Amino acid sequence: MNMLRAPAWAMVCAAAVLLSAGCGSAAPPRFHSLLGEPLRVAAPTLAWRLAPVSVPAQVDQPQFVLRRADGSLAVLEGERWQAPLQDELRDALSEQLGARLGPAGQTAAAGRAEWRITLEVARFDSTPGRATLVAQWQLQSSRQRSGQRCSVRHEQAVADGVPALAAGHRRNLAQLAAALAAALQELDAGPDAGQTLVCPA
Repeated sequence: MNMLRAPAWAMVCAAAVLLSAGCGSAAPPRFHSLLGEPLRVAAPTLAWRLAPVSVPAQVDQPQFVLRRADGSLAVLEGERWQAPLQDELRDALSEQLGARLGPAGQTAAAGRAEWRITLEVARFDSTPGRATLVAQWQLQSSRQRSGQRCSVRHEQAVADGVPALAAGHRRNLAQLAAALAAALQELDAGPDAGQTLVCPA
């Protein structure tokens, strides 16, 4: 039986090591999050909870999805979300609301309503230079069958690059949370106030 001589075997091993190193030399993915710097939770002002957030299927994946000028989508394998996008949206919005309304899940005081927030995201677009959020939210009171429903659009002009786009989406969520908190506080103030609530432009 023929055996490889030691020098030849060493060369084969060296080639295998180099090949393995070359295959593993690709840059690791960068991870992004919709959660910014930790926010201080406000003192409880009303009872609220946020339902699971729905997002469009085409962007609900680990990779960052970029919408090109011609409308096509590019999946960026090297740019990823820290967690599933649904969870990122819900966690970031919950933190923003907590900074304005107090922690979620509080028990309502006697005679006060508990509020359920539902958010349906229609568009979560990352285009070069712009981050766009189009969504519909509903505020449902435990004391009334009807709820307040609004459609909103938030856009941020951003610099080039995925980190700038992620920062733009964080600003969109902060604006959405501010509008939601203001609407909840107005509705919670009483039935008369709720009748005059105007959806944000």
